Amino acid sequence: EVTDFFYNLANNSRRLRNMLYHEHGHGLGLNHVCPVNYTKIMEPTLNLGFDGLQHDDIRGGQAGYGDRFDDNNSAAAAETISVSHAATTSVTELSIDSQTESDYFKITAPQNGVLRATVKPSGLNYNSGPQDSGCAGVLINSKEMQNLGVTVYDSDGTTVLRTGNNWPVGQDESSQLVNVSAATDYYIAVHSNAGSEVQLYDLDISLADSVFAMGVPTDETNLSFADVNISGATVKGFDVVGQDYEDVTDIDTQRGYWVSITPYNPDFSIRTKTVGQVTYNLAAGWNLLSVPSDVCLEWDSSLINVESASVTVSLSVAAKTNNWVEDYAWIYEQSSHSYQPVYDDGLLSVGYDHIPGGSSFWFYSKINNAILKFDVPVTAVCERLP
Repeated sequence: EVTDFFYNLANNSRRLRNMLYHEHGHGLGLNHVCPVNYTKIMEPTLNLGFDGLQHDDIRGGQAGYGDRFDDNNSAAAAETISVSHAATTSVTELSIDSQTESDYFKITAPQNGVLRATVKPSGLNYNSGPQDSGCAGVLINSKEMQNLGVTVYDSDGTTVLRTGNNWPVGQDESSQLVNVSAATDYYIAVHSNAGSEVQLYDLDISLADSVFAMGVPTDETNLSFADVNISGATVKGFDVVGQDYEDVTDIDTQRGYWVSITPYNPDFSIRTKTVGQVTYNLAAGWNLLSVPSDVCLEWDSSLINVESASVTVSLSVAAKTNNWVEDYAWIYEQSSHSYQPVYDDGLLSVGYDHIPGGSSFWFYSKINNAILKFDVPVTAVCERLP
């Protein structure tokens, strides 16, 4: 039998390797786990249905010893991560094992741009427990062990630039679109808000160009791109169907565009005519939507509706219950050159609560063909582009 273990080359000697993984697990202090359903190295019987450590085994090891960057619990001890322009850097199989732990990562921006850090809890629904007479285990959801958040700090490691800490346990959190400067250090911290058992997660860090979002009013005729004088800038339109950016050859109503030139100068006017309802047809993914120049969209989730397949519900129900859309938006604040969240008062006590006329906003839909509906009060006071 020993000879068979050492010389059976089927599956590249998987029997030998899985046995060594198993026994090394005991050396690290891991006990047998149940049920025996051929999904874990530390089950009491050897199996060949997989190769190497599985999800539960990794959780067990990191619960006892932490992840490979276990000592990065402060800005001073931050793990350095290299990032590239126009790319997403993913760091995987990390973990938080207590509410008192924070994982810090240091990045150096290669150029001016906007940074986005997203923490993505990873896990499964499965049975696991110690070996006993029944060897059955209990059902766990390892994606909901802790409620994670993520914060981006300035170069001093203490000044908060943006925090993502809004969604229930098990959901991704993002520190959205932080303006960063070339050759400057920044710190990203992943932390826990609730829970005690080890939570595995992945961290995505992306860096994009610094740009302005501009919208074309829905109540104007199409503008001719040939009549627009833009020098020293690249103009792109977002194709919501293809979920990608495309070159612009014409300017259409009800669409947003990206440029990187002089910001606008809005005037403040009281809208003098009734608009009624403003609607947007959504594609799955991020939608860049423009606001009519004489309309100010008030962001109150109880007053915004979403329609899908002829069923209309409030924005809150569409987001939290039906899982059709998210219930937040992002607008570009020209004076600070940064993206600002738009939330209803139930989620954020401070921040934007309306979207100015003549501007654009990003909105995320999880399904195709949903319709976002805003009722615009006659008394709304709006920022309007001249």
